[in-house]
Amino acid sequence: AAIGIYEMRIPSFSDKHVKVAWDAQTRGGGWTIILRRSDGSENFQRSWDVYKRGFGNLDGEFFLGLDKIHALTSETSMELLVIVEDFEGQQRYESYQHFGITGEDEGYALNTLSKGEGTAGDSLKNHFRMKFSTFDNINDLKTETRCAAVYKSGWWFHKCHER
Repeated sequence: AAIGIYEMRIPSFSDKHVKVAWDAQTRGGGWTIILRRSDGSENFQRSWDVYKRGFGNLDGEFFLGLDKIHALTSETSMELLVIVEDFEGQQRYESYQHFGITGEDEGYALNTLSKGEGTAGDSLKNHFRMKFSTFDNINDLKTETRCAAVYKSGWWFHKCHER
């Protein structure tokens, strides 16, 4: 299968195996999927604690969890592939050769991010070094509105999606 659910061990996270969605086909395969949003079936306006643990259905929409993402990206250099698809089914991608986040003590900040390459535009560069934000743990720089509340989602917001 192109995308399946597998168990993997993340030593710095747990001695136990964790289930992950894994893409064996896209751009050569070998991708652990950390976020999938496709049909609006999952509520992404969740608390800090829920984003830490992760939520959703690995067969559908989900977020892997900040603790797991930190564990994965702190052990070795990781590449991030962002794929976006419009309503007409046109896909664009952006690849970051190096990607990593800090632990909770530093707000799961986006602390490792190389220059993006691809067709989707380097949309993460403005969020580099930002701590993760949720509606109940605000770390963005937008003072008049709060990005996590406006976009009903947790993310590494700088000033929402402004440049």
